[in-house]
Amino acid sequence: MMKRNRILAVFLGLMLAAASNVWAVTFTGVMSAIPAGAIPANTPADPIPGITTASNSWTSRGVRLDWTIDDTTNPGLWTYHYTLSPGLSVNKGVKYFDLEVEGTEAGDFLPEDIANVTTIAKGAPGANGTVLTPVTLDGVRSLTDQNSGNPTALAPHPFHGIRWLLPPSPVNDPTNYPATFFDVTFTTVRGPMWGDFFVFGDQTNNVPNTFATAFNNQIDNLTRLTDPPANNLTGTPPLAGWVLVPGPDSTTPAVKSTTPLDGTNGVLLGTGYTAVFSKAMDPATITTATCSLSEGNGAVAGSINYDPATRSAVFTPATPLARNTVYTVNISGASDKAAAPVNASTASFTTVIADGALVNNVATIGDALRALRITVNLVTPDANDLNHLDVAPLINTNQPQPDGTINIADALAILKKVVNLINF
Repeated sequence: MMKRNRILAVFLGLMLAAASNVWAVTFTGVMSAIPAGAIPANTPADPIPGITTASNSWTSRGVRLDWTIDDTTNPGLWTYHYTLSPGLSVNKGVKYFDLEVEGTEAGDFLPEDIANVTTIAKGAPGANGTVLTPVTLDGVRSLTDQNSGNPTALAPHPFHGIRWLLPPSPVNDPTNYPATFFDVTFTTVRGPMWGDFFVFGDQTNNVPNTFATAFNNQIDNLTRLTDPPANNLTGTPPLAGWVLVPGPDSTTPAVKSTTPLDGTNGVLLGTGYTAVFSKAMDPATITTATCSLSEGNGAVAGSINYDPATRSAVFTPATPLARNTVYTVNISGASDKAAAPVNASTASFTTVIADGALVNNVATIGDALRALRITVNLVTPDANDLNHLDVAPLINTNQPQPDGTINIADALAILKKVVNLINF
């Protein structure tokens, strides 16, 4: 019995170990243009199909791109690691490294999409791996083509993705980049898909047409392969010429924040609202029906504008809001670019009860003149005007009952208060 229990315990242990790793996914790949005779001692045999290089420096000596993508290094996220290695004695430096994805479905990267960025810029072989100033994430780029030094070499194509800039040496000489290569690591919620990379090696002197570039062979193929295999170590077709890059964000979109905040009191009458989403949204789905403002009598008329750069929707009411009224922001039915619907969200705020300045018995001839100028269209009222000058009509022993507009009745009421004919 004891022996049977031990066997059962070992079996259960193996089952648990297997279960703990069942979701572990790792993708690896490499492409190289390092020719025979230019292989550093620590580099595996090359070349490996899939990469194109330009300029004599990189064509004769070659460069190699390795990548590893996994979902275990940082649980809940994907970790991407790219290494660019040179052949022997490369005298061109790297100015920037791009990861490109298909712009129509995965290209709306913002810096917040990328976390835990670690980049080591390294000297050429023999430089003892000198660590230079880490490169910086330069945000989103949208280019009509890549600057390859020979614009006719690549057909124009969309570019969306991530760019890393490497430091020049000396820093004040933008044409002189040392023979620098790199390791790039970052994490993101975006799982991998097949896309592109582009490396631009800036000129090391002022002679024209001395730029060096390296890129994958499929860089101008806009039809991406969306189901990555376990690896691409041999570059076997149809995978040759592709590199794994962050793909579409499969997470459900949500409303990150609304302004005014939920529960805010004393909101100005000229206020609408701003809603910020957690990811890029399909602008066609951001409408006054899916992102509305309402109060007890129904929806508030207005317009809405979506800003893809900030992922925010701004609602502007057609007319000033009513005083001392609860308004509710309703967001439901909008979707991201992959047609995933946003999690429904509501938030409420209350507008100002009454005019602060006049209630506090502070009224001047300047207030009356300002109201008169607004009445005759000499000036345009702002939010402060709507909250301090809209007092008419007066009811119940001269109590203000703002009607959302500033006209001659408001100017006269304020003037009467100034000369003490009425008090409110």
